Amino acid sequence: MDIGAHVAYHSCYVSALFGGREDVYAIESNPLYADAARESARLNGFTRMRVFQEALSDRVEPVNIDGLTVSRNSDSAGGTMALTLDELCGREGIKPTIIKMDVHGAEGKIVLGMRSVLANVECLFLELHTLSYLREFSPGVTRTAILDALEDSGLTLYHVAGHRESAPFRELLSGHGFYYRRLDPQTRAQTLFDGHDILVLGLRHGDIELLLGPSIQPANA
Repeated sequence: MDIGAHVAYHSCYVSALFGGREDVYAIESNPLYADAARESARLNGFTRMRVFQEALSDRVEPVNIDGLTVSRNSDSAGGTMALTLDELCGREGIKPTIIKMDVHGAEGKIVLGMRSVLANVECLFLELHTLSYLREFSPGVTRTAILDALEDSGLTLYHVAGHRESAPFRELLSGHGFYYRRLDPQTRAQTLFDGHDILVLGLRHGDIELLLGPSIQPANA
């Protein structure tokens, strides 16, 4: 499941990777991007890729959609109504096991509205955004509260460094690997103190080394 799918680049990549053997779900709040995602699925013949044009939150509430962001709308009489991921998955009868989420600060509210879904998730990729984004789009939800909710679901959390830099990905492709570490209470404080966005990987079972290889110490450490 791709939450914050934009035009569904990652959804299409995974659909091609699975070769049509698995269901892939793309969730995008912006109707223009959602239409582009549906067209991408059609043009590529991804018949098992479903696109949902939905805004997600921790409750049913009116929201404004502006490009890549979703914010609360104080006018309850109009606008788009958000719902929780638990409600969406219950309505559609789906149980995602792998989730990627990049929602530009709305992750706080979305995570709090997906506690039932999290019980079935085996692997989660979450871009945890800057404090300013969280304050604007998930007011009142802290980074610690987000990580607590994920850990309470049984996921083991890791920080994967350098996800916005090209060099680590070139190193991965050439066999050098990534630098990552477990987000325990001590490393949490060290990782979160400066407020920058980070990539959080959550795993329920298995060894992270089987997924990413051994952690590589960064050269400037």
